[in-house]
Amino acid sequence: MASAIQALVCRAALCLLLVSCAAAPPASTAPPAAPGTSPTAALPASAPPGPREDGRLPPEVRPRHYALDLHVDPTQTTFSGRAWIGVALGRATATVVLHGRGLTIREATFVRAGRRTPLVAAARAAAGSGPDAEEVTLTAREPLPAGEGELDIAYEAPFSPGLKGLYRVEQGGQAYAYTQFEPNDARRAFPCFDEPGYKTPFDLAITVPRGSVAVANSPEATRRESDDGKSIRFEFRRSPPLPTYLVALAVGPFDILEGPQQPVPIRMVATKGQSALGAGALRVAAAHLDLLGKYFDRAYPYAKLDIVAVPNFGSGAMENAGLVTFREELVLLDPATASTAARRASASVIAHELAHQWFGDLVTMKWWDDLWLNEAFASWMSDKVVDEWRPETRARLANLTGKWHVMAEDALSTARKIRNPVRNTSQAREAFDAITYGKGRSVLAMAETWLGEDVFRDGLRRYIKKHEWGNASAADLFAALGEASGGRPVAAMMNTFIDQTGIPLVAATIDCAASSVHLMQRKYRTIDQPAPPIAATNGATPPASADPLWLIPVCIASRTGQRPVDCTLLEERKGRLSTASSGGTDSCPAFVYPNAGEGGYFRVALSAADLARLDARALAALPESERAGIVNNAWAAVWSGELPAAELLSFLRSFRGETSRLVWVQIVDSLNGIDRGLVSDAARPALSRLARTLLAPLGERLAWAPAARRVPETDDDKLLRELALGTLGGLGDDPRVLAEARKRASAWLDRADAVSSDVARVALPLAARKGDLRLFERLLTVLRNAPTPEIRLLALAGLAGFEDATLVRRTLDLTLDGTIRAQDLRYVFPPLAQRRATRETTFAWIQAHFDELAPRMPSSQLPRFLRLAGALCDEERIRSMHEFLQPRAARFEGTGKDVRQAREEGMRCATLAAREKVATSEWLRRNVTVR
Repeated sequence: MASAIQALVCRAALCLLLVSCAAAPPASTAPPAAPGTSPTAALPASAPPGPREDGRLPPEVRPRHYALDLHVDPTQTTFSGRAWIGVALGRATATVVLHGRGLTIREATFVRAGRRTPLVAAARAAAGSGPDAEEVTLTAREPLPAGEGELDIAYEAPFSPGLKGLYRVEQGGQAYAYTQFEPNDARRAFPCFDEPGYKTPFDLAITVPRGSVAVANSPEATRRESDDGKSIRFEFRRSPPLPTYLVALAVGPFDILEGPQQPVPIRMVATKGQSALGAGALRVAAAHLDLLGKYFDRAYPYAKLDIVAVPNFGSGAMENAGLVTFREELVLLDPATASTAARRASASVIAHELAHQWFGDLVTMKWWDDLWLNEAFASWMSDKVVDEWRPETRARLANLTGKWHVMAEDALSTARKIRNPVRNTSQAREAFDAITYGKGRSVLAMAETWLGEDVFRDGLRRYIKKHEWGNASAADLFAALGEASGGRPVAAMMNTFIDQTGIPLVAATIDCAASSVHLMQRKYRTIDQPAPPIAATNGATPPASADPLWLIPVCIASRTGQRPVDCTLLEERKGRLSTASSGGTDSCPAFVYPNAGEGGYFRVALSAADLARLDARALAALPESERAGIVNNAWAAVWSGELPAAELLSFLRSFRGETSRLVWVQIVDSLNGIDRGLVSDAARPALSRLARTLLAPLGERLAWAPAARRVPETDDDKLLRELALGTLGGLGDDPRVLAEARKRASAWLDRADAVSSDVARVALPLAARKGDLRLFERLLTVLRNAPTPEIRLLALAGLAGFEDATLVRRTLDLTLDGTIRAQDLRYVFPPLAQRRATRETTFAWIQAHFDELAPRMPSSQLPRFLRLAGALCDEERIRSMHEFLQPRAARFEGTGKDVRQAREEGMRCATLAAREKVATSEWLRRNVTVR
């Protein structure tokens, strides 16, 4: 981190300023002479305007076009460049304010009609930002007149740390450079107006060492070797209008694999010797582009598509226009050995990033408060694309799990709204969270269910057509959907979900005599959040609840015939839904579920009496989405204090014959949650026994390998095997499963292709649970010499599976010496921090090594890492960890929210444990026989 105040004296061709720190140039400083001008005094006619409190740049100067000429050699520690930025001045001004971070400005001038006006550069901190300067002021002696002109800026900069900006990577003895600019790191690579609302064309030229290749957003136009043969200059075609965060480039001795040429040329760009593993990803990308083009009724908008496999990448992927970057393991898959989970993750993330090419790139948000327009939409669209591409994936159904996971975060008092004000870099980074992606995705899915698929698609097409190559807001999207739906209150409904935090809880009571269902909504609250007092009235009207209101699309399915669905928009505290259109029934159903197909983003109120009515036969009559929803809502009722955990455990025994993976994921999540803090050490063997009893039929049916049968195994079968065996061996501590895991792990270590990757995913972590030093060393050898990204991650999963404290610490030590890549820390800390057996060892190690570890952590991963402290479930331990993390995390941007939420999550668990542990443990003692 740079010092707080630092300026350099300008002398001739020396630097004007180190733009990593804030200071005005000293009075004696003079700008360098520019061709055709004479030196002038540095003091401007007036002081520059101060930073704006809203985090924006002054609107008087707007960029019209960029031309960038970069010199990038990844073997060095710095790069240099020259930026010509066409600008429009709305009024006369002596100062132009733009972004720059860590740039050393060598020379800056303003050019108009051939006349060059020297500019004095100074760096300053933006309002609300950290100690690093993010804004640059370029000031002339006299005001620059309104109208068109050009900024000419020569600069150099270091390659950025933290896998952001323009950064270096070494792989196989070769050096590479990649960019990651979202949300506001383009300013680390070139001076710019780094806001999403500014979209302009870019001309780009990159000079690289001989033997390297440069790729960028647009197709290559020319390449020319230098006279001395030491470098090559790549020039690229002018890009369509782009915001700075979508500009991208990569440099290195790449292998490039040509893929399909339709609908545009598609290529895989990978490090040496790796591109052949990307052939499958190229085929998937071509198929997804075709489906997306048809859905939007608008062809892919860019001239080409390069898929870049990055060997060290903090994010999962990035939707740069025409040059999409991915973590290697998502696109470099061996077709002979790739696991089901890896193939499905690859397809999903490719679909997500390509959906962005329309929703985010072609049409861009105006400001970061509408980030959800990009990320929620791409998440929702990826499910739809993958389902159409391979219906057997059932992606939309499987991703209901994501909705239920984000609801746990949305119930926190510290949760973000989907749409929040963004006034600085930290707030922009905090917006990249589960609320933006997961809640936003679920609310869009609810809107589509409510409006209908055809109406929703028509609204999206209107939105794209009206705003293409420009910027838009949520209001623009809602207006298009409202028009397409004939004036339905889309904006009113959506705003209640995106502009307030929390989750509505809907209770339903059937009135068979009136062929209707009575509905009531209130806010769902966990046990640590008592409801606010009810407002007093004059007695003439009933008391008013302090809960917020939502406009909730509620749909109820008939239990007869073809399940006709009745829907209403619940706008008030109470409502009524007529079910007469469902055809009626001869008898009154004992239970009604007011979220047909789990299409809505709300919780359903469930009582112990409701669960008592739902025996195995009644559950079998429901679709799997609703069975899974019932389990999840029952677990949520435990968290709210409205259902004892013992009642949930009793209810779960009704699912012993369940076959749906979606349902089993919810069952296993609730069992693991109970294990986290709601049972005593003495009762834990009984919980393990209950887990074995529930999952044994499933484990026996699926076994470790598919039985010979006519119908091939589905992907769901393979993923369900991993879940069942992993739970039996982990929470269930099943000795037979653990013995078989050790056997298969050993066979995989002897020869990776001897055991399927699907089986290795579960066998390796289970084998490591009681594993010894010999197993550790074998896994470490594979990690260091893995021939494919997936084999590397499988070895890493094994290393993160050990429970022996000494081996846990050895695994964690590998995160500091470079053995485990910075991008792969996400695969190490979560399993070790969340497992009961390794939690304390892991947090003790983190406290001992935080100051060494945190700077290595990619900036996009650090908030999630800090969030792991929420896995603790003991009040004293949580307070201690919070006191340790809070001051240290404050040194890093975008971490404050996650530190607060980790504390609240841990305290929520501690509160529930104080209430439930004794009773839950006693129920297990009385109802589960341990033998």
